[in-house]
Amino acid sequence: MVVTCFIEFDNNPFGTYFAGQMLSGKVTLNANKPKKVKAVALKITGFAHTNWSESSTTSTTDSNGGTSTKTITTYYSGHEDYIASTTYVVGSEMGLAELTIEPGTQVYNFACQIPPNCPTSYESLHGYIRYTVKVVLIRPWKFDQTFTKGFTVLAIRDLNYEPMALPPVHAIASKTFCCWPCKSSPLQLDIDLPQTGFVPGQNIPVSILVTNDSHIPVEEMKISLAMLVIFYSQCPRSSKTEKTTVAKMKGEGVQRNCKKLFNYQLPVPATPPSNIVSCSILHIMYEVFVEAKIKGFHANQVICAPIIIGNVPLQTVVQQQPTTSFAAQHQMPTAPTDAKMLEAVENNEIAVVSTPIPWEGNGDMQPPTYEEATHMRPGKINADEKHDYGESAFLPRYPVFSIPNPSAPLVKGVPEV
Repeated sequence: MVVTCFIEFDNNPFGTYFAGQMLSGKVTLNANKPKKVKAVALKITGFAHTNWSESSTTSTTDSNGGTSTKTITTYYSGHEDYIASTTYVVGSEMGLAELTIEPGTQVYNFACQIPPNCPTSYESLHGYIRYTVKVVLIRPWKFDQTFTKGFTVLAIRDLNYEPMALPPVHAIASKTFCCWPCKSSPLQLDIDLPQTGFVPGQNIPVSILVTNDSHIPVEEMKISLAMLVIFYSQCPRSSKTEKTTVAKMKGEGVQRNCKKLFNYQLPVPATPPSNIVSCSILHIMYEVFVEAKIKGFHANQVICAPIIIGNVPLQTVVQQQPTTSFAAQHQMPTAPTDAKMLEAVENNEIAVVSTPIPWEGNGDMQPPTYEEATHMRPGKINADEKHDYGESAFLPRYPVFSIPNPSAPLVKGVPEV
C-alpha cells in the first residue's frame, strides 16, 4: 500500500469520551512514494440507525381452483444524526486540482466538540448508536481510499439524580396447576431488591421467596439480568423488541408443599445505561428475570422486576453525593466550527482541555475500568470492505466499578454458562 494511516486519540487509548467532552487526536499518514489525491478529508460522525425486515406469506386461489403463495417483505429503517463534521486536512471540498502526498510522514491534529446531548454508544444486529473518525483519500479517477476508527461516547446517567433509582423493588406472581376439581394450591414467587438503580461492577442482591403449596415440585430456579431494546423505524413507522441476557445464574429447586427463601448476588457486567430519552429510535431498558422451572409438562412460573442501569453509582454505595449534577457542572461553551478549531489546535493557539469526569474530585469513588460488553455483537464500521483499511469491527467500552458486595446471606446460586 502506498499510503498507510493511523488514527490516535490524545491521552485516551480506548477512545472513550463522555457527551460534552472534547474529542482530540492526530492522524498520521505514511507514504513510501508520491501519492496523487484531490483532497484528504477527516470525517467525524455520530448517529443512530435501525433497520430490519419482516416477511409475510399470502395465499390466493385462481379460477381453476389452483393455489399460489406470495411472499411480501417489508423493510423498516430509522436514522438520527448527532455529529456530522468534515474537515479537509489536504486540499478542499472542490478538489479541482491534483495534489501530491510526498514520501515520508505527515501528522495532522484534529479536535471536535462532542455535543452534550449525544446518547451512549450501542451495537446490535437491528440497530446501533455509532461514532467514528474516518480519513478519506479522495483520489482522481479511482475509488476513494478510507481509514476508519470507532470511539465510544457515554451519556451520563447519574443514579443520584434519578428519583426512581433508590426505592426498593417488590414483585409477586402466583399460579395454579390443573383445573377444577383437580386445581392445585398456588405456587407463589415473591421477589425483592433493595433498590432500583445499579451500575456495572455492582451485584444486584435478589431475594426470592418461593411458596410452593402445590403438588408439583420446582426443579430449579433461574435468575437473569435481561436487556430489552426497542428499535423504532421512521419509514414505515413500526417497532421491534430484542431481548438479550446480560448475566444469568441458577439455583436449587423447591419440593412440593414447601417454602424456601433464596438470596442471590446477580453481577452487572459492562453494559450501556438505560436510555429512553436521548435517542428517539432506540430505547434500552433492563429487568431482573426470575423463572421457576416446573417439573413435567407444566408451564414455568415467571416474574420480572424492572430496574435502572446507570454509570454513576448511588451515594449509598460511594458514601458521597456530588454537589451538582454533571450536566449542570460541566456545561460546555459554544464551540467554533471544526475547521477553525482544527486550525487553532495546529497553531497551538488553544489547548485542548478534557471535561472533568464525574468521579474526579470524589475521594470515596474509585475510577472505573472501561470494558467491552461481551453480550453485544461487534459493529461493522467499515462500510466499504474493499477500499476501507481501518478497523473492520468495533465494540464500545463502558465504565465498570469495583464495588464490594454488601453484607448478605450466603449466595445459593451459581453462574450459569
